[in-house]
Amino acid sequence: MPSEQNALNISAQPPQEAAIARINEQQLEDLITSTPQVLSGDWMIIGRQEWTDAGGRIDLLAIAPDSSLVLIELKRSRTPREIVAQALDYAAWVEQLTSEHIRLIYQRFSKGESLDGAFKEFFGFELDAAQLNNSHQIVIVASELDKSSERIIAYLNARNIVIKVLFFQLIEHAGSYFSPQTQPLRKLTRALRLLADREHCVFAASDLAAAVPECGHLAGLLSRAANTGLLERVCRGIYLYPVPDYPMGHLLFHAAARLRAGEFNYISLETVLSDAGVISQVPMNWVSIMTSGRSHVVDCGNYGHIELVHTAQRPDDVSHELTYDPDRRLWRASVRQALRDMKATRRSLDLVDEEALRELV
Repeated sequence: MPSEQNALNISAQPPQEAAIARINEQQLEDLITSTPQVLSGDWMIIGRQEWTDAGGRIDLLAIAPDSSLVLIELKRSRTPREIVAQALDYAAWVEQLTSEHIRLIYQRFSKGESLDGAFKEFFGFELDAAQLNNSHQIVIVASELDKSSERIIAYLNARNIVIKVLFFQLIEHAGSYFSPQTQPLRKLTRALRLLADREHCVFAASDLAAAVPECGHLAGLLSRAANTGLLERVCRGIYLYPVPDYPMGHLLFHAAARLRAGEFNYISLETVLSDAGVISQVPMNWVSIMTSGRSHVVDCGNYGHIELVHTAQRPDDVSHELTYDPDRRLWRASVRQALRDMKATRRSLDLVDEEALRELV
């Protein structure tokens, strides 16, 4: 593992010439191909040295979370204005690529893998085939930019033909390269190790964004965190940071509390009645929550389901029937209130044990 002193820094300003390591374009291409996050956490490399119809070869082709394509041209030394024309020529070719052609490019690059499967693994959601290559962007990676190229790019950008330039500074150590400034996953790991404990390990995406405010594309970062096992995705927007002795039986309740953190929520309906032993045959790993928000059933995969049922009741209306459950981190209805909610929401009472109910109400 290279030390954190050695970095490939992609910055907004050209670096000092003396700081640039002596590597060739091929080495830089290898590095970016293996670690694309040094350019952007939003991009997954899907092609390399692809021949265009004009006879040239693009350096790298990437895909973004919105299914748009990214043409990446690498020029380590002073960038001549010819590279701008070359990039525009290649972009004209990229614009014409069909979905089938793009999938074939990735198969060649990955030696037979599926683009759709790789996209889902990298980003954490399905590739939108209908949006594939609906747009593209041009990126030039360079050590510096000559004034003529700057003027050309500024002119094109002002006319909505956008070319993005990323300046790089490469520092080498024992043949290895490392980029702590472009490693948001490392920053997230450190933040979680410092902040998370048994009582605080279920997070909304907004919580994690606050922990790494300069991470770039949050969805891509969280997808990689889930793929590496740093986080477990509970449902959309909610993640578990695994800690020893965490009570997994409470996970759905904790997730519900984070999902509807700004609303009035309390455990009720069959969940309360089942806990009290007055109703049977309740689905496993299914919890029912009354909420001032909209009704919705949240699919939590292997963890189960959270049923959110809207109520127009205000906290003052039912406060005398609620107690706070510190283990589940939610208010909890009395059996009497749960029965009222069952009737108000027209739930079936066929499985209610009337005798057991009379002993409690």
